[in-house]
Amino acid sequence: MSSLVKVSLAMNNLSGSFPSDTDHPCMLPRQFMSLSMNHLTSSITPNFARCSQLQVLSLSYNNFGGSIPSELGNVTGLNFLYLRANQLTGTIPASIGKLSKLNELDIGHNYLQGAIPEELGNLLDVQYLGLTKNNLTGSIPMALLNASKISSLYLTKNNLIGSVPATLGVSWPQLEILNIRTNMLSGRLDFINPLSNCRNLQYFMLSKNKISNFLLDSLENLSTTLNYLYLNSNYIKRRIPSTIGNLYGLIDLDLGFNELMEKYHQSFQR
Repeated sequence: MSSLVKVSLAMNNLSGSFPSDTDHPCMLPRQFMSLSMNHLTSSITPNFARCSQLQVLSLSYNNFGGSIPSELGNVTGLNFLYLRANQLTGTIPASIGKLSKLNELDIGHNYLQGAIPEELGNLLDVQYLGLTKNNLTGSIPMALLNASKISSLYLTKNNLIGSVPATLGVSWPQLEILNIRTNMLSGRLDFINPLSNCRNLQYFMLSKNKISNFLLDSLENLSTTLNYLYLNSNYIKRRIPSTIGNLYGLIDLDLGFNELMEKYHQSFQR
Protein backbone atom coordinates (compact mmCIF):
# COMPACT_ATOMS: atom_id res chain seq x y z
CA MET A 1 0.00 0.00 0.00
CA SER A 2 2.57 2.51 -1.12
CA SER A 3 0.01 5.31 -1.43
CA LEU A 4 -1.28 4.94 2.12
CA VAL A 5 -1.74 8.36 3.74
CA LYS A 6 -4.03 7.82 6.76
CA VAL A 7 -4.69 4.82 9.01
CA SER A 8 -7.12 4.74 11.93
CA LEU A 9 -7.76 1.56 13.89
CA ALA A 10 -8.77 3.40 17.06
CA MET A 11 -11.41 2.21 19.54
CA ASN A 12 -11.32 -1.50 18.81
CA ASN A 13 -10.19 -4.56 20.75
CA LEU A 14 -6.88 -5.07 19.01
CA SER A 15 -4.24 -6.82 21.09
CA GLY A 16 -0.70 -8.10 20.69
CA SER A 17 2.30 -6.12 19.60
CA PHE A 18 2.83 -3.65 16.81
CA PRO A 19 4.44 -5.42 13.83
CA SER A 20 8.21 -5.37 14.10
CA ASP A 21 8.81 -5.86 10.38
CA THR A 22 8.00 -2.29 9.41
CA ASP A 23 11.46 -1.56 8.05
CA HIS A 24 10.09 -0.48 4.69
CA PRO A 25 8.71 3.09 4.89
CA CYS A 26 5.74 2.15 2.67
CA MET A 27 4.38 -0.06 5.44
CA LEU A 28 3.61 3.04 7.52
CA PRO A 29 1.18 5.84 6.59
CA ARG A 30 2.56 9.13 5.44
CA GLN A 31 0.41 11.58 7.41
CA PHE A 32 -1.93 10.09 10.02
CA MET A 33 -1.66 7.06 12.32
CA SER A 34 -4.09 6.28 15.17
CA LEU A 35 -4.14 3.09 17.20
CA SER A 36 -5.63 4.66 20.32
CA MET A 37 -7.99 2.83 22.68
CA ASN A 38 -6.96 -0.74 22.02
CA HIS A 39 -5.01 -3.34 24.01
CA LEU A 40 -1.71 -3.22 22.17
CA THR A 41 1.48 -4.13 23.99
CA SER A 42 5.24 -4.25 23.35
CA SER A 43 7.30 -1.09 22.89
CA ILE A 44 6.76 1.80 20.51
CA THR A 45 8.71 1.05 17.37
CA PRO A 46 11.44 3.58 16.51
CA ASN A 47 10.56 2.93 12.86
CA PHE A 48 8.01 5.71 13.09
CA ALA A 49 11.04 7.93 12.58
CA ARG A 50 10.99 6.81 8.94
CA CYS A 51 7.70 8.65 8.46
CA SER A 52 9.19 12.07 7.94
CA GLN A 53 5.85 13.52 6.77
CA LEU A 54 3.76 12.06 9.59
CA GLN A 55 1.58 14.77 11.13
CA VAL A 56 -0.51 12.84 13.67
CA LEU A 57 0.62 9.89 15.80
CA SER A 58 -1.91 8.71 18.36
CA LEU A 59 -1.13 5.64 20.48
CA SER A 60 -2.99 6.63 23.66
CA TYR A 61 -4.90 4.24 25.91
CA ASN A 62 -3.01 1.05 25.16
CA ASN A 63 -0.47 -1.00 27.08
CA PHE A 64 2.70 0.05 25.29
CA GLY A 65 5.71 -0.30 27.58
CA GLY A 66 9.38 0.57 27.52
CA SER A 67 10.68 4.04 26.86
CA ILE A 68 9.65 6.73 24.40
CA PRO A 69 12.00 6.24 21.41
CA SER A 70 14.32 9.20 21.03
CA GLU A 71 13.99 8.65 17.28
CA LEU A 72 10.54 10.23 17.41
CA GLY A 73 12.36 13.54 17.54
CA ASN A 74 13.24 13.01 13.89
CA VAL A 75 9.57 13.05 12.79
CA THR A 76 9.82 16.80 12.42
CA GLY A 77 6.48 17.17 10.62
CA LEU A 78 4.47 16.04 13.65
CA ASN A 79 1.65 18.35 14.75
CA PHE A 80 0.02 16.01 17.28
CA LEU A 81 1.70 13.35 19.44
CA TYR A 82 -0.51 11.40 21.83
CA LEU A 83 1.02 8.68 24.03
CA ARG A 84 -1.31 9.11 27.01
CA ALA A 85 -2.29 6.25 29.34
CA ASN A 86 0.17 3.54 28.51
CA GLN A 87 2.87 1.81 30.58
CA LEU A 88 5.77 3.92 29.37
CA THR A 89 8.84 4.23 31.58
CA GLY A 90 12.18 6.02 31.49
CA THR A 91 12.63 9.74 30.92
CA ILE A 92 11.15 12.19 28.44
CA PRO A 93 13.62 12.27 25.53
CA ALA A 94 15.21 15.67 25.00
CA SER A 95 14.83 15.01 21.26
CA ILE A 96 11.10 15.74 21.56
CA GLY A 97 12.18 19.37 21.64
CA LYS A 98 13.11 19.04 17.95
CA LEU A 99 9.44 18.70 16.98
CA SER A 100 9.13 22.38 16.16
CA LYS A 101 5.72 22.03 14.45
CA LEU A 102 4.06 20.29 17.40
CA ASN A 103 0.71 21.76 18.48
CA GLU A 104 -0.29 19.17 21.07
CA LEU A 105 1.80 16.78 23.18
CA ASP A 106 0.15 14.43 25.66
CA ILE A 107 2.29 11.84 27.44
CA GLY A 108 0.35 11.87 30.69
CA HIS A 109 -0.75 8.87 32.76
CA ASN A 110 2.41 6.84 32.31
CA TYR A 111 5.36 5.98 34.56
CA LEU A 112 7.86 8.49 33.24
CA GLN A 113 10.44 9.85 35.63
CA GLY A 114 13.26 12.35 35.80
CA ALA A 115 13.15 16.04 35.07
CA ILE A 116 11.10 17.88 32.46
CA PRO A 117 13.64 18.49 29.68
CA GLU A 118 14.49 22.12 29.08
CA GLU A 119 14.34 21.30 25.37
CA LEU A 120 10.54 21.30 25.57
CA GLY A 121 10.89 25.08 25.62
CA ASN A 122 11.82 24.80 21.93
CA LEU A 123 8.25 23.75 21.10
CA LEU A 124 7.31 27.25 20.03
CA ASP A 125 3.98 26.22 18.48
CA VAL A 126 2.78 23.87 21.21
CA GLN A 127 -0.57 24.86 22.71
CA TYR A 128 -1.48 21.77 24.74
CA LEU A 129 1.14 20.16 26.98
CA GLY A 130 0.00 17.20 29.07
CA LEU A 131 2.46 15.56 31.49
CA THR A 132 -0.11 14.56 34.11
CA LYS A 133 0.29 11.62 36.48
CA ASN A 134 3.86 10.48 35.98
CA ASN A 135 6.76 10.40 38.40
CA LEU A 136 8.47 13.55 37.15
CA THR A 137 10.87 15.29 39.53
CA GLY A 138 12.84 18.52 39.64
CA SER A 139 11.43 21.98 39.07
CA ILE A 140 9.38 23.57 36.31
CA PRO A 141 12.18 24.58 33.91
CA MET A 142 12.45 28.27 33.14
CA ALA A 143 13.20 27.34 29.52
CA LEU A 144 9.62 26.05 29.22
CA LEU A 145 8.44 29.67 29.35
CA ASN A 146 9.84 30.08 25.83
CA ALA A 147 6.91 28.00 24.54
CA SER A 148 4.82 31.15 24.48
CA LYS A 149 1.73 29.70 22.76
CA ILE A 150 0.82 27.31 25.58
CA SER A 151 -2.87 27.55 26.41
CA SER A 152 -3.32 24.31 28.38
CA LEU A 153 -0.69 23.03 30.80
CA TYR A 154 -1.22 19.85 32.83
CA LEU A 155 1.51 18.90 35.31
CA THR A 156 -0.85 17.28 37.83
CA LYS A 157 0.18 14.40 40.08
CA ASN A 158 3.95 14.39 39.78
CA ASN A 159 6.74 15.06 42.27
CA LEU A 160 7.77 18.51 41.10
CA ILE A 161 9.52 20.80 43.57
CA GLY A 162 10.65 24.41 43.70
CA SER A 163 8.61 27.53 43.07
CA VAL A 164 6.22 28.38 40.26
CA PRO A 165 8.03 30.69 37.79
CA ALA A 166 7.07 34.26 38.69
CA THR A 167 6.72 35.41 35.05
CA LEU A 168 4.55 32.51 33.98
CA GLY A 169 1.57 34.74 33.19
CA VAL A 170 3.67 37.11 31.08
CA SER A 171 5.28 34.30 29.10
CA TRP A 172 2.02 32.45 28.40
CA PRO A 173 -0.56 35.16 27.60
CA GLN A 174 -2.88 32.64 25.89
CA LEU A 175 -3.16 30.47 28.99
CA GLU A 176 -6.63 29.02 29.58
CA ILE A 177 -5.88 26.02 31.81
CA LEU A 178 -3.13 25.88 34.44
CA ASN A 179 -3.32 22.61 36.35
CA ILE A 180 -0.28 22.01 38.56
CA ARG A 181 -2.00 20.47 41.56
CA THR A 182 -0.74 17.49 43.57
CA ASN A 183 3.00 18.12 43.48
CA MET A 184 5.48 19.40 46.05
CA LEU A 185 5.77 22.95 44.75
CA SER A 186 6.66 25.54 47.37
CA GLY A 187 7.52 29.21 47.63
CA ARG A 188 5.27 32.24 47.44
CA LEU A 189 2.28 33.31 45.37
CA ASP A 190 4.28 35.99 43.54
CA PHE A 191 3.20 34.60 40.18
CA ILE A 192 -0.46 35.50 40.84
CA ASN A 193 -0.19 39.13 39.75
CA PRO A 194 1.39 38.39 36.32
CA LEU A 195 -1.43 35.88 35.73
CA SER A 196 -3.67 38.91 35.26
CA ASN A 197 -2.11 39.06 31.79
CA CYS A 198 -3.96 35.83 30.91
CA ARG A 199 -7.36 37.24 30.01
CA ASN A 200 -8.74 33.86 28.90
CA LEU A 201 -7.79 31.93 32.03
CA GLN A 202 -10.61 29.56 33.00
CA TYR A 203 -9.02 26.88 35.21
CA PHE A 204 -6.36 27.59 37.85
CA MET A 205 -5.57 24.57 39.99
CA LEU A 206 -2.77 24.65 42.57
CA SER A 207 -4.21 22.26 45.17
CA LYS A 208 -2.13 19.88 47.27
CA ASN A 209 1.24 21.58 47.14
CA LYS A 210 3.36 23.37 49.75
CA ILE A 211 2.70 26.99 48.86
CA SER A 212 3.00 29.20 51.93
CA ASN A 213 2.04 32.83 51.59
CA PHE A 214 -0.81 35.22 52.28
CA LEU A 215 -3.58 35.31 49.71
CA LEU A 216 -2.83 38.37 47.62
CA ASP A 217 -5.29 41.16 46.89
CA SER A 218 -4.10 40.84 43.28
CA LEU A 219 -6.48 37.89 42.95
CA GLU A 220 -9.00 40.51 41.88
CA ASN A 221 -6.96 41.10 38.72
CA LEU A 222 -7.40 37.55 37.48
CA SER A 223 -9.61 37.14 34.46
CA THR A 224 -13.35 37.42 34.97
CA THR A 225 -13.55 34.34 32.72
CA LEU A 226 -12.01 32.31 35.57
CA ASN A 227 -14.44 29.50 36.42
CA TYR A 228 -12.41 27.21 38.68
CA LEU A 229 -9.95 28.30 41.37
CA TYR A 230 -8.45 25.57 43.54
CA LEU A 231 -5.87 26.67 46.12
CA ASN A 232 -6.79 24.10 48.77
CA SER A 233 -4.37 21.94 50.75
CA ASN A 234 -1.46 24.35 50.92
CA TYR A 235 -0.10 26.59 53.71
CA ILE A 236 -1.80 29.84 52.69
CA LYS A 237 -2.16 32.07 55.74
CA ARG A 238 -4.32 34.67 57.47
CA ARG A 239 -7.09 36.25 55.47
CA ILE A 240 -9.33 35.95 52.44
CA PRO A 241 -9.06 39.26 50.54
CA SER A 242 -12.33 41.06 49.96
CA THR A 243 -11.35 41.56 46.32
CA ILE A 244 -11.95 37.89 45.62
CA GLY A 245 -15.60 38.91 45.30
CA ASN A 246 -14.74 40.57 42.00
CA LEU A 247 -14.20 37.19 40.35
CA TYR A 248 -17.83 36.99 39.37
CA GLY A 249 -17.20 34.26 36.78
CA LEU A 250 -16.28 31.68 39.45
CA ILE A 251 -18.23 28.44 39.48
CA ASP A 252 -16.05 26.50 41.92
CA LEU A 253 -13.76 27.93 44.63
CA ASP A 254 -11.79 25.75 47.05
CA LEU A 255 -9.59 27.32 49.74
CA GLY A 256 -9.95 24.47 52.23
CA PHE A 257 -7.16 22.91 54.29
CA ASN A 258 -5.00 26.01 54.55
CA GLU A 259 -4.16 28.28 57.50
CA LEU A 260 -6.79 30.97 57.00
CA MET A 261 -7.83 32.64 60.26
CA GLU A 262 -10.05 35.67 59.66
CA LYS A 263 -13.79 35.57 59.75
CA TYR A 264 -15.99 34.69 56.81
CA HIS A 265 -15.99 37.74 54.55
CA GLN A 266 -18.93 39.60 53.09
CA SER A 267 -17.32 39.39 49.64
CA PHE A 268 -18.79 35.93 49.25
CA GLN A 269 -22.25 37.44 49.27
CA ARG A 270 -21.72 39.42 46.09
